[in-house]
Amino acid sequence: MIRQAQQFHDQIDAMKSWSHRAFADVTARAAVLDATDDEEGAEELREVARHLLTVADRVEGGDANRVRQP
Repeated sequence: MIRQAQQFHDQIDAMKSWSHRAFADVTARAAVLDATDDEEGAEELREVARHLLTVADRVEGGDANRVRQP
């Protein structure tokens, strides 16, 4: 039982880490598009980044039913 709990917490931590890394990557890509005057593409990526941040918030909030929803 303790092993399962530890695995669960490790998965939760991995999801939060992934969402933060993905947010940083997508935000950087949006900045590149901004620099090339592709404002529409940059705005789409910023919207994706906002959704990525909600993953960690949902995990922290214990909202397991919404973690996988866009």
